Amino acid sequence: MTECPVTTTSTSFGLLTSDGKYVHFDGASNTRIAEMLKTNKEWTAFIGEHKPVMVRVVGSRNGDVVVIKEIR
Repeated sequence: MTECPVTTTSTSFGLLTSDGKYVHFDGASNTRIAEMLKTNKEWTAFIGEHKPVMVRVVGSRNGDVVVIKEIR
């Protein structure tokens, strides 16, 4: 696996689940997260320090793709 840290200009995101699986977000969810990155100062600070951003996601999973309904 290649490490690709998130930056404030990232446009594609994924989630590492508590059981160690990686899932991608759909296009609309990626757009939503990118917008949140621009306004969430806590997330920006974590990203600047190369720390993981812990979130709780409510959504639908279809294979390795998730459509977000809510993210906290």
